[in-house]
Amino acid sequence: MIKPVIICVDDEPTILESLKIELKKALGDHYLIETAIGGEDALELLSELLADGYEIPLVISDYIMPDIKGDELLKEIHVICPKTIKIMLTGQANLEAVSNAIQYAKLYRYIAKPWQAEDLRLTVKEAIYSYAQDKKLAEQNVKLQQLNEELETLVEQRTAALRKSEEKFAKAFRCTPHAITLTQLSNGSHLEVNDAFCQMTGYSREEIIGRTAMELGLWVNSQKRDRLFQLLTQNSSVTNYEFEFCTKFGDIRTALLSAESIDINGETCLIAVSQDITERKQIELELQNAKDAAEVANRAKSQFLANMS
Repeated sequence: MIKPVIICVDDEPTILESLKIELKKALGDHYLIETAIGGEDALELLSELLADGYEIPLVISDYIMPDIKGDELLKEIHVICPKTIKIMLTGQANLEAVSNAIQYAKLYRYIAKPWQAEDLRLTVKEAIYSYAQDKKLAEQNVKLQQLNEELETLVEQRTAALRKSEEKFAKAFRCTPHAITLTQLSNGSHLEVNDAFCQMTGYSREEIIGRTAMELGLWVNSQKRDRLFQLLTQNSSVTNYEFEFCTKFGDIRTALLSAESIDINGETCLIAVSQDITERKQIELELQNAKDAAEVANRAKSQFLANMS
């Protein structure tokens, strides 16, 4: 694992050597300590370290140097490495230089020369800790952003899937040849109906929505309605429930109804599918009458033959 690097910048080699000794005492072998003689050398060293993939948590720079003043150097370093902590170490910096470094380089602290060893060590440790905390926070923010993006993607996918499912349901609801209604179980008012139900009853959608079957006069036998809702309360669903209904034009017809209670936005509703079986019932009745007539004829024939013998 590549160790992080701390860069010390000064135009006096003895100062740099003293800094290395102090930093080694404060940080041990957890960090590499690199030195640069002046600002130009520091920028070159910084470029090489970054190219080699080194992390640079801290730069300590002198103020008075022959090529680049310390505050200007830290400004340039800040542009290249905005997250790196910067400390200015000198005995000759004026208030303007310190303010310049604070404003444009986010100077962490200014330490006057000659420094107190304990003060320097404590400042460096605090700076390293601050860098580590900022790095940890940045990583957490990146992870949080990734999680947010993943969550947004998941929500979009589920929303799209839900929309697609709703579209399929709506299409099936509208296009099925069987009459379908969606009503509130609490009061029976219609929330939605399809075209087949309108055709079966003779009412328009606008006439049906918001009104109950009783208000529309659809139920011929109110006791059959009461029995239906009793079954739904007990079982939550009903299959092939036969009943008679009255159309808008006064015709009495027969239907088979299958229904099931569903939850929509926290409210219990009823989805019902009805099939008009009036013609089928009429055919069944005619067949039964024909069968009865045939049986009567057969009995009469048998009786006649018996009398003849």
